[in-house]
Amino acid sequence: MKKHTNYCSQIDKLNKDYFFYQFENNSLYVFSSNENFNNAIRNTKAKDKTQSAAKGEPAFAYKLGTGGQKTRFVRKYFQQEDLQP
Repeated sequence: MKKHTNYCSQIDKLNKDYFFYQFENNSLYVFSSNENFNNAIRNTKAKDKTQSAAKGEPAFAYKLGTGGQKTRFVRKYFQQEDLQP
């Protein structure tokens, strides 16, 4: 697997839930205030969390992130109250 060190984070606020995405080193970390979303990621078998790549593009795996990753991102780029439900 080709390793990329691209790093980006994003938070999408949808209604009362937030969804955090962070892509780093061929891994897409996701975390949400919606426990059903987190449980869906958590309960997916590891072999099903890998995305094959098109020719010349890197493959990646998605993983459940942490609240700490989200908190560090928010502290760096947002006012905390911007993401309160």
